[in-house]
Amino acid sequence: MTNDKSSLIDVLRKNKNTIIFLFLISVGIFIRFINFAKVPSGFNQDEAFAAYEAFSLMNYGVDSFGYHNPVYFISWGSGMNVLASYLAIPFFRIFGCSEFAFRLPQLILSVISLAVFYLVLKELFSSRTALVGLFLLVISPWHIMMARWGLESNLAPHFLLFGFYFFIKGIKSNNRFWLLSALMYGVSLYSYAIMWAVVPLTLVFYIVYIIVSKKKISLKYAFLSAAVLFLLALPLILFVLVNKDIISEIKTSFISVPRIPFLRDGEFSLKNMLSAETYKSVFSVAVLHTDGLIWNSTDYGLFYVWSIPFQFVGLIRLVISACKKLKSKMFSYEVFILLSILAGVIVSLMISDINVNKANSIHYFNLMLITAGVDALFNIKIKWVRMAKILVVGAYAVSFIMFSSYYLREYGNMVFGSGISEAVEYTKQQGYETVYVYSYVIPYPHILFADKTPREVYENAERIQDEVHLDVTAFSNYVFVTNVPMLGFNDAFIIDAGNIFVFDADFYNIELFDHYAVVTRKPI
Repeated sequence: MTNDKSSLIDVLRKNKNTIIFLFLISVGIFIRFINFAKVPSGFNQDEAFAAYEAFSLMNYGVDSFGYHNPVYFISWGSGMNVLASYLAIPFFRIFGCSEFAFRLPQLILSVISLAVFYLVLKELFSSRTALVGLFLLVISPWHIMMARWGLESNLAPHFLLFGFYFFIKGIKSNNRFWLLSALMYGVSLYSYAIMWAVVPLTLVFYIVYIIVSKKKISLKYAFLSAAVLFLLALPLILFVLVNKDIISEIKTSFISVPRIPFLRDGEFSLKNMLSAETYKSVFSVAVLHTDGLIWNSTDYGLFYVWSIPFQFVGLIRLVISACKKLKSKMFSYEVFILLSILAGVIVSLMISDINVNKANSIHYFNLMLITAGVDALFNIKIKWVRMAKILVVGAYAVSFIMFSSYYLREYGNMVFGSGISEAVEYTKQQGYETVYVYSYVIPYPHILFADKTPREVYENAERIQDEVHLDVTAFSNYVFVTNVPMLGFNDAFIIDAGNIFVFDADFYNIELFDHYAVVTRKPI
């Protein structure tokens, strides 16, 4: 019996890292999947439009503006990235067109990224450091919130991470991995337009360092990888040429490169780097880990307040290590983390109104700095430091529990809001002739997706055009208004539940659907 216990203990010790890895991955999956269909409640307007584009492509073979397989959607008039919609189509076919199905690709990629983040840190540092980083990522408010929200730009960090992992693997083991790296970086271009600047700038930094350090590489795979990335980027290069009036719009049954009414290139400019407000915003996101927007961050920050000093410790640790290796003419992998952050920060400084989403190229790499900082604490062998280690782990664990409780209970009902689909379905069942929608709080894509409006009906929508986007004022039997309409007896009004106080219950019926309500006239 004693021998059996000893053998079990030996097995556990021998496989300690594997057990911890599996435990952390299990916790990560659980906290990202529990109540996934309900938290956060409802859709963001960009999610709703991307979901409708997926619905249109799946059912009609074209997007909402009639383009076959566009490389970029027209959507709002100022365009929208396509990757989230294309990824959603298979899940729509399996589970039906729902918020749950649309967000599943983001959840799956977020879970995969847990393992990839671990593998990256294991390649760059050690198994212990990788476990520290995995722990921090598993409990990160940023990553948990991102995993459960299908905003198209939220896909970008994952593909940047995957591209980075295969790039490092390509250097350390076999340059053939660069082909996969190029594939991941290429796909990231379709997740978020800001990646059009981040990816090339990051790769230029990498290549310059490899050349300067005289690292031996296979030119064959370097050029093949460059070719893969170029081919993936080519449709978007054509998109820019089309929208700069250099070439004509491309519209085929296989692929389309549309001309959009408004190209938002003004949001990205070197002039933004001259603004003190830009530096303040980037500092808030990159260092203080918040942008003040409830759908992007909470009072807990992206990585908890305890992480801020560790981020600086990690930065100093990596800079010192990189400098020592460079001085000794050794190849430094830490440099790639620092270059990734530098590229992300430079691009972020060129963007107006920067927030957590727009700066999402830096978050995984910031967490690598934090990991290096926390790991530095664990490198200290002094006895009294043991208590500090326990306190740090305990602080993170308690913060994680508090955040999870807040997020799953209170936060879920504070953003976006559920009930639109039910309200729309109610008006359809009741057969109201005209359905007014309070557009101040209910953007038209919510109705498009909830109603599953046929594309040919939406094609005939009444639109108005301002300086930055197209707005829809009516389609089908829906009319979008900014004030309270005069309701006839066969009309309905969809409004947010917070504004129903303006209606006298003696004259109006009010049906509540979570965050929204349907208001109708009572018969005389």
